[in-house]
Amino acid sequence: MSHTDSVDHDDNSYLMGTETYSSTHLDSILNKPKSNESEQKSIPYIIHQKWDIPLIQGVHYDEHELQRFRSCGDEEMDLLLSLYDKTISYERGNQSSEVDIHDVRARLQSFDIVKEMETHIAAQRDSSSTISEPYQIALHAFCERYYKFQSRQDALFIQSIDWDMIQRGMDVFITYSPSVAMVLYYFSLVPGFSIPLINKVLQATQYLAPPSPLNKVMNRLMDTGAFLAILMVRDEKEGDEHDQRLHTPTIPASTLRPGGKGWKMALRVRCLHAKVRRSLLLASSQKWDQENYGIPINQEDMVATLLAFSFNVLYGIEFMAGITLSNQEKVDYMALWRFVGWLLGVDTSILDPCRTNHPRMDSITTKNTFYSCDNNEEKVFRSTTDPLIFQRILMESILCHLMNPDDSSVSMAYHLLQVTTRGDLKANDSNSIRYPRFSFMYRSYLCRRFIGQKLANQLCLPDPMNDPTFLGILAYFLSMTVLIIVRLYLRIIILFPQVRRRAYKSHYRGLDNFLFRWEHGKVRNLKATDASKSCPYYYT
Repeated sequence: MSHTDSVDHDDNSYLMGTETYSSTHLDSILNKPKSNESEQKSIPYIIHQKWDIPLIQGVHYDEHELQRFRSCGDEEMDLLLSLYDKTISYERGNQSSEVDIHDVRARLQSFDIVKEMETHIAAQRDSSSTISEPYQIALHAFCERYYKFQSRQDALFIQSIDWDMIQRGMDVFITYSPSVAMVLYYFSLVPGFSIPLINKVLQATQYLAPPSPLNKVMNRLMDTGAFLAILMVRDEKEGDEHDQRLHTPTIPASTLRPGGKGWKMALRVRCLHAKVRRSLLLASSQKWDQENYGIPINQEDMVATLLAFSFNVLYGIEFMAGITLSNQEKVDYMALWRFVGWLLGVDTSILDPCRTNHPRMDSITTKNTFYSCDNNEEKVFRSTTDPLIFQRILMESILCHLMNPDDSSVSMAYHLLQVTTRGDLKANDSNSIRYPRFSFMYRSYLCRRFIGQKLANQLCLPDPMNDPTFLGILAYFLSMTVLIIVRLYLRIIILFPQVRRRAYKSHYRGLDNFLFRWEHGKVRNLKATDASKSCPYYYT
């Protein structure tokens, strides 16, 4: 049987009118044989045989390459937290060798990396100050790297920072922000639950996972949206005298420069991840299985998340629009997330997932092409001159390595898709699946169009073909209508510069207004709770 004869086409491909890379690729992962454990580990890495397009051999990461990244966390931030914890513990006279996780969490609750950096930098202006303690030495090195951008380890990366390019990447996000929200929700977040190893952290922290109440899940989604808005909306408020030059719309990417609001938020989220990592590793009541799960929020997990916000977004926009974005837009957008990933602790010396001219691709010539299959006829799908080829290969490698939906995947997907409904739908409840609520059905059908039939079936999402009820038919046609409208809107924005400029201004005002309302509501709510200082959003 020829390769083209063996391809299992996605039934929804005609709905979008474009090659369904997302559907067929994810479907292929879930369709791998399950004979024995040794075969399950080896077969997915024969990439050119398992995927529906004959990829170039020798460029994907294999299981052993990726597995070692699961033992790498965030070395710098983890070290800072460890030294800070020891320093505070010593100052409070706690010399016990036993670890009390509640004491550790209490000590780390007040730790704010930005305030620590500001205090240290202010002290350094005093020529009489000295650096002798291990914590101060580590903090000084951190400030040199991320505030002054002086680091031998990151010399090449720092030299490559182009603020104009990063600002253009922010403009890409703002221009397509409504579509970006759809892609992140339906193409990144929900199918992301098909990775059980990432779910382990979410379940341990009850972040987006049952039994977390739906109103809290909604609040966390709003927090994520606000995080993105803070990264993208220019920092136009006046700061202190040292940083005032940044807070002007004439400075490209002002919010992401040292002292900017986005820069501070990225570091605080990074600090939050390190606190979660340390708490899980030290907790005795729910011992973390590091041998099987790897370190919580490890480098592979962070790379997968970064690609979900960068590569997935660009591909999802093209998927909905039915036409490609310009290479310049792609390069600019990846430059933005490469810098944000660096602030968040993604080690650019290991994978550097958002680099568009990655050395791993040097062996591939422009004569090579990738193919997709349509009606048993091969046709060129995308040339290796595409700037996102490395990101595509890396994402495929990670999905092969990690994606294997289980019961937790189903439970968390249901929990998220019903976020605005009242009551809970149970994935193992036949009545809930057969007669779900309209909003849940609508979201499930939209999600199916993004991720494909087989993965959606693995997640037990309602199938419109098996639901002849009036609400099912209405939800089906509504989802199709929404995608048609989005496609028309995207094409108009892409093809007509004048409309694009107006859309940018409208979307920017929308993000700014959302951020304004969120900040005031968030600070008001957090001030009324005891957990305010442990939340990275408290200081915005």
